[in-house]
Amino acid sequence: MGFLAPWKQGSRGNGGNITIDSRSFSLRDGAQLAASTFGQGDAGNFKVTATDAVSVAGNAGIFSTVEAGGVGKGGDIDINAATLSLTEGAQLLTITREASDTQPAGQGNAGNVNVKVTESVNIAGVKNGAPSGIGSLVNTGTKGNGGNITIDSSSFSLRDGALIDAGTRNDDKGGNIAVNTGIFEALEGGQLITTTSSNGSAGKIIINVIQKAIVNGSYPNYNNLVAQEGDRVRNIGPNSGLFVSSSGSGDTGNIEVNSPQITLDNQGKLNANSASGNGGNINLTSDLLLMRRGAQISTNAGTAKKGGDGGNIDINSKFIVALPQENSDITANAFSGTGGNVNILSQGIFGIEPRQQQNDATSDITASSDLGVPGVLNLTDPDDSNIRNNLDDLPENQIDTDALIANSCISRSTKRQENSFKITGSGGLRNSPGDGFISEYSTGDVRNVESNIQPNSRAWKKGDRIIEPTGVYKLSDGKILLSRGCSS
Repeated sequence: MGFLAPWKQGSRGNGGNITIDSRSFSLRDGAQLAASTFGQGDAGNFKVTATDAVSVAGNAGIFSTVEAGGVGKGGDIDINAATLSLTEGAQLLTITREASDTQPAGQGNAGNVNVKVTESVNIAGVKNGAPSGIGSLVNTGTKGNGGNITIDSSSFSLRDGALIDAGTRNDDKGGNIAVNTGIFEALEGGQLITTTSSNGSAGKIIINVIQKAIVNGSYPNYNNLVAQEGDRVRNIGPNSGLFVSSSGSGDTGNIEVNSPQITLDNQGKLNANSASGNGGNINLTSDLLLMRRGAQISTNAGTAKKGGDGGNIDINSKFIVALPQENSDITANAFSGTGGNVNILSQGIFGIEPRQQQNDATSDITASSDLGVPGVLNLTDPDDSNIRNNLDDLPENQIDTDALIANSCISRSTKRQENSFKITGSGGLRNSPGDGFISEYSTGDVRNVESNIQPNSRAWKKGDRIIEPTGVYKLSDGKILLSRGCSS
């Protein structure tokens, strides 16, 4: 059951607008609101305003489309409410349709979708093969650009195969996606997409988050979803993420994420890849970037083993944390073109290392090219206190403590009882007064120091001035000692 306001084939003129004002609004069980055009003229606009909740579920939807045979602009969809819920295949969709059996492909830009809620946006689930989501699309063979999708909320959740899609399947430009929220979650196959599958250019994705952004997991029933989507088949894969990929030769869009904490986990992805064109750019700003279990940030070009330069990756994060053996990667690679540049400004990078080539067994930062010129890796620390995980190995041989301190000024004495040197590892405090030192780790014998005094040197006595060592020297036998910066 639905309320339809379409213009029929061959008609002329713009479609009417639909406006709904209520305390709450619910659309369920396949119900539809549609303001489409089949002739020459723009489709109508939708505006839904609710002081409480807007809920759409069970393959229900709000549509403003340029159908096959139509020539005109898709209408805009505006939602203003306290909360928005799209579940079980529910959709907000403005689209320019591909050709039908009897009519040519539609011509005209898809409309914009604007969501502004004071509390939460929850988009989840798939029903009858249709993902819940928001779309502004132009399909194969059409003429026109994709529209923009803008979401403002206090929290945003996209999960269980749900989509935000502003892609283009023609040679024109895809739309942009912008999300401004307090908490951002794309989980279990939730995807934001501005891809192009032809020679058009993809749009961009911009995410601004006040608290934290999480991209985690994959959708387990992805194959079934692809089979049921018909003309909107995805080729991105089942993983949660942000995708501005190009499967043709068109330009790839950019991704920008600004959040105090960015977590990519369980194959969560930020991809600006291209099959044969140039990769897009990715810009991240955070206090902490956490990459776990196959997480990926990539601007790779030539994924179809063709040309195109890798895009650039710019990360400004106080700390970047990964696990070395979990294969979480930051890549700006190319096949025959030039690798992109990776610029990282960070105070601490842990568990992920720059490498010449990507390794499936480790967490890598790469800007390589199979047949072309590699890109540049530039890891910069703002205050020269950068902490890296590539520390040198400790020496196998222990330091001879006798040689180290025997000739230091503080050891100059002929009286055994006046000077001693004790090495106590962790836990070297006495349990109670009078007890000996107890160390959790063995660090060698405890011994007094009285030998190796130079024969021409006067023994140090109480009251003499103490001159601290000024250097460390290695003797011919390999022993290390402090310099003798003392007067005889």
